[in-house]
This record gives sequence, structure tokens and C-alpha cells, in this order.
Amino acid sequence: RTVGFSSLEVQDVLRAVVAVLYVGNLKFAAPPRNSEGSEIAPDDCDESTAIGAIPRATEIAAELLGFNRHELQSALCTRTMKTPGEGTIRMANTLSQAVESRDALARHLYHAVFKHIVDKTNRSIGFRERTLFCGVLDIFGFEFFEKNTLEQLCINFTNELLQQYFNSFIFENETKLYRDEGISWDETDFPNNGAIVELLQQPPNGVFPMLDEECFVVGGSSSSWHSKLLRNHDGNPHFGFVRQLHDTFVIRHYAGPVTYSVGGFLEKNRDRLSADIVQSLSASRWPFVRDCFAHLASLDTMGTTGSVGSSPNVSPTKSVGRGNRRATESSEFRQQLRELMAQIHTTAPHFVRCVKPNPKNRPFADEASGNFTAKPLFHRKSVAEQLRYQGVLEAIRVARAGYPVRFFHADFLADFRCLVAPGELRDELEALMRQPPAENDIGSVEGTGCLAARFAAVSDDA
Repeated sequence: RTVGFSSLEVQDVLRAVVAVLYVGNLKFAAPPRNSEGSEIAPDDCDESTAIGAIPRATEIAAELLGFNRHELQSALCTRTMKTPGEGTIRMANTLSQAVESRDALARHLYHAVFKHIVDKTNRSIGFRERTLFCGVLDIFGFEFFEKNTLEQLCINFTNELLQQYFNSFIFENETKLYRDEGISWDETDFPNNGAIVELLQQPPNGVFPMLDEECFVVGGSSSSWHSKLLRNHDGNPHFGFVRQLHDTFVIRHYAGPVTYSVGGFLEKNRDRLSADIVQSLSASRWPFVRDCFAHLASLDTMGTTGSVGSSPNVSPTKSVGRGNRRATESSEFRQQLRELMAQIHTTAPHFVRCVKPNPKNRPFADEASGNFTAKPLFHRKSVAEQLRYQGVLEAIRVARAGYPVRFFHADFLADFRCLVAPGELRDELEALMRQPPAENDIGSVEGTGCLAARFAAVSDDA
């Protein structure tokens, strides 16, 4: 409410989140006489309480979304198809297709809620795009788990792009500093992850473009996409696979290698929100949901798959390939990432790196001791990993490529003036040090050249 949400809007947001949770609990089963079809599985009521039996999850999910159980089942378990010559036909979804529809509905609804909150917050604080602003980009960081899928690949791709920008920013500042100081240095040692970025996004054989293409190939599957990746990137130093681990591939990121499991990549990337679901949501008795999906229902995006590929609240002018139906999760993600990077390039950035000292979230190794001599809990391995994943070690490499030890000129003179024999030169340098900073030229580029020349003269005399 601090950012302007009314009581009704707060209720709408909470209701939508609850609806997402209940939709995620829906189960499916094959009808008795149609093994290729699907229906929402009957779920038993919870045990009776003093108030009475709790309604089933399906009824609650349908009521929260603003339509009845039969409308919900029809939207999730069947789809409308347009076929040449036969017009529109109604087909049953298989169990896997019904699960995809359920997951897509939950994701798109959650996305609509999230975007609604962001838009409302921006309006309440008077945000204007074309004005001076101070932004904070908080990223989770590099991810690798026991099983890594599309979500981890997208997050790690984001980190690759941000690391590329970080490297470029540091490099440009280093180049300017050395140029101003009149010092030459070898630029070949500059760390560059451009080859990894190209491996992931460069069409037509980048990992993401090949994934998008496979989503629209008849009979396309994660396994066939995996086989194409192995054929196209065999020999790429940043790509690999483990023979003992089938249906996996390895991307050697700047922060280290990550093994990805291809299972579910295509399903998540398609993120099919069928036109039938969109029509049902746009006709919902709940105004909040109806408004979120109304513009999608007005688009003629139903193709042979009968699905809408774009997320809620995405501008109708946005398209990938041959229209909105060619959009995928990864293509929209990369488009948003391009817009983010374009905005970042217009700013004057500052970088803050946060490092957790240990994975246990405890300050001391033994908190039970209760004394002030407790040993801090510092996990060297995890700290070293974070420094590598966050690009700190790469930044150190950039500094080491030139002169990693830097002195303020006044500090340098204070420490090393003893090397200059007493006389006119030493007296002149000490007189410079005694002057106020605004009057001396020790900190200026011209002063740098002057000092360099003088110390060079001393060196030559020695």
C-alpha cells in the first residue's frame, strides 16, 4: 500500500498467487476409453473438519480463475486446431500436453501478476523513461546444481553478457588510464568471453537459436536437438559432453564448466499457452485476469499448433520469426536481455560484489562458545568459487596485465624521495609536496610526465 495499491488490488494480487499454487497442484489422468486423451484427475476431499469438508483443489483453482471446473478442464485438456480445408476441429491433449498447458498457465499468470506489480510501482513513484535515474541491477549470480536445465542456462547466459560488459568496462578504463599516463601495455592479455557468448546466441548454430528452431520442427524433441548440438559444436573448446552421461552437454563458462540435462528443454522453451486458455482467461468473471489476457485474445495468433507463444502483457508488436506464434521463452528472454544491456550501456556503472564467507550463514565456527575469541567461519573453497564466478579474478587479471601496483604521486614521493640525493631536485620535489593539492601538479597528467622525466634523469645519472 506504500506504493499506491488499494485494498482491492492487494486482494487481486494475493488471489492470483493462490490461483497459481492451486493450478500447480492439478493432476491429470487418461479417460477410461481414450488412452491418448487427458482429463483432470478426481482429487479426494481433505478430511472433514469442524467447519466441514474442504473443497477440492480443482474447484478452488477454477473459482479463483473466474470460471467453472468444466471450462478449466476443457481449456487444459483439449485444444482447437485449424486445418487446411477442414476448418476448425477440437482435439484432445495427451497427458504430457495437458501438463504443459497447466505449467504454462501457472507461469503466464505469475508473470502477469509480477508485471502488474512492477507497472503499478513505477506509476506510483512517478517513473519516467527519458530522465536522469539511478538504477540497481541485482543479479543472483552464476548457477550450477546437480541438475541444470533451461533456467540455469538462461541465468548463466545473463552472467556471461554482464561479465563481458564488466570486462569491456574495466578494459576501457584501464586503456584510458594507461594512455593518460603515457604508458604502453600489452592488450592481448585482456580476458575475453566473447567466444562463449557467440556459442550460446550466435545464429544459426548457437545453442539458443538451435533450441528455438527445434521447437518448430515437426517431431522435434530434446534428444534430436541434443544430437544436433553435438554435431555442430564438436571441437568447440567451450562445448563438450560426458560419454557416460547421456542427454547432457557441457558449456565451459568463464566461471567454470556446467553440465546441462536436455530433458524438458523444449517443453519449457515452447511454454505453450493455448489459444483456448487465452480465450477462457479473457472471458473470466474476474476482471483482473480478464484485463491481463484481453489483448492476447484479440490477436490472431492461432496457428496449426493452436498456441500463443508470447507472454502476458508483451506488446502485440513484438514478434519472433514469423509472428507471435514463433516466440519462445528463450527468444523473449534474450530480447529483454538485449534491452537491458542497451540501457546499461547508457549509464555510468559502479560494481558491488557480495561474497558469502560460508554456506552455513553463520558468523562463527562455534556459536555455542559465547566468547569473543570464537573463530570466524570462513569457507575458503566457496569464497574462491564466488570470486571466480563473479568475475573478480578476471578483473585482477586485467590489472595484472599492466602495472597492478599503483601509487598516488604524493605517496610515492613520500616513500621514495630518499632515493634522490639531497640537492636542487629533491628540494623541488619536497616543495611540490608541501603545496595544497589545488596548486601543485602532482596529481595531474602533466605532473606525471614531469615526475617521470625527473626520476628518469636521476636514474640516468645513477
